[in-house]
Amino acid sequence: MSFFTRSESLVVPDGAEHFLSSVDMEVLGPNFYLVYCQFSPEGFRPEMHQYLRVAAEPGLNNAVLKRRSEFLAGRFVARLALEYLHIQSFGLGIGQHRQPLWPAGVAGSISHTNTLALCVVSPSLCYLGIDSELQLAPEQAREISASIATMEEYQKITEKGMDFSLAVSLLFSAKESLFKAIFPRVGRYLDFSTSTLVDIDTEKRRLRLRLQQDLQQETGFYHDFDCHYLVGSADVLTLVYGPD
Repeated sequence: MSFFTRSESLVVPDGAEHFLSSVDMEVLGPNFYLVYCQFSPEGFRPEMHQYLRVAAEPGLNNAVLKRRSEFLAGRFVARLALEYLHIQSFGLGIGQHRQPLWPAGVAGSISHTNTLALCVVSPSLCYLGIDSELQLAPEQAREISASIATMEEYQKITEKGMDFSLAVSLLFSAKESLFKAIFPRVGRYLDFSTSTLVDIDTEKRRLRLRLQQDLQQETGFYHDFDCHYLVGSADVLTLVYGPD
């Protein structure tokens, strides 16, 4: 994956080999960690919670296998990420809007696709959001494009050589990462129209997003947000973070 600096492969816990195929960690900066895993929903069993030392969520007992496996994988990488901050055995709570409740003084974010779960944490950042999405098929991208961004925003990406469906996928993920990052300030979910793409630098793999003026006033974030991105063969990954 390699977002920024040093990466390290971790050991899959005993008993979880049919659920997890790999676990990795990246150091993104001082006290800034990304942990991610590849998982197989078909390998999920209730006893996996014990092997991965993650408490089961009672509200998911009757949920479909996909949802239960995504929750477990996400909480597992969150547990590992917090341990790099020397925070042991912290039970990540669930807030009113289903958001993770992080330890005091820690910024964190979780994301997952159907087989990948990621978590970033840092005690040194004011805001932090990560998102991973499978790339949309052309027909899907056309159907949802108007709800994600304007044609002017898409044009800024497509004129750099990306196709339209990838532009939609990338902007969807980037705005999701931004919303996660500022959620602690607003405490509610936001429409995609509340942020706008300012520009894109494909060499540095960075988007720049700007909040609407009323949201700037509400949050106190008057600056533009850098969103780092990676484009894989079938997915996109975006990351928004900052110290103030």
